[in-house]
Amino acid sequence: MPADVTAVQTNRRGLELFRNYQRTGNSQLLQEAVAFFREATDATPAGHVHRPAYLKNLGIALMARFERTGQQADLDQAVTRLTEALGATPARHPDRPGMLSSLGNAVRMRSDRTRQPADLERAIALHTEALGATPAGHPSRPGYLSNLGNALGTRFWRTRQRADLDQAIVVFGEAVDATPPGDPERPQFLAGLGHALEARFELTGQLADLDRIIALFREAVDATPAGHPHRPRHQSDLDLALRIRRERTGR
Repeated sequence: MPADVTAVQTNRRGLELFRNYQRTGNSQLLQEAVAFFREATDATPAGHVHRPAYLKNLGIALMARFERTGQQADLDQAVTRLTEALGATPARHPDRPGMLSSLGNAVRMRSDRTRQPADLERAIALHTEALGATPAGHPSRPGYLSNLGNALGTRFWRTRQRADLDQAIVVFGEAVDATPPGDPERPQFLAGLGHALEARFELTGQLADLDRIIALFREAVDATPAGHPHRPRHQSDLDLALRIRRERTGR
């Protein structure tokens, strides 16, 4: 069987495993997905039409593994792979917005470790470019909105510029509104909006924000299956918000 056909099949198997990991949180599925994506990438030479997509898939899976293990090598490798993927993707290629947003996520994560302002500014620029190239109604747009919201939220916490927080609330809200119940990504968009509103509540003390935060976190918990690695985090967010409301209002 030709090598490029084998690489296509290997990448397809990696995608299947990674989607199952996203649905279940099973770390073994993630490990296997990384291995399949790496095999597909290594079997595909530079300049091949499929190599950027394989690089992107490997970079995203390495980021997911970094989030689970905290291994800096995975994050560094993700940035390298995604940078190569973006560099090999023409300006008007339909896959380019996804490359931009994925690299933006990796660079933002690195900025969380290094605290380098340049990394964070680059992440915001990449996410903004991805969003600008993606029309309303596109299935990937909610994810790009959420990614920009995360980067803006990070900059708000570092600089305390209220405009960043206000913009983060807007883009997270658009992401939630564009994502139907049952979509596996909806819980993370709900949580993102909840955290941004939480930051505003700390500034203003508006109880209406707190009630909405609780509703968002509760929906995120309910929409996340038992055993998923994100469910305890959503439950912790909900528990904290409920405790704050009890302390503030007695209910």
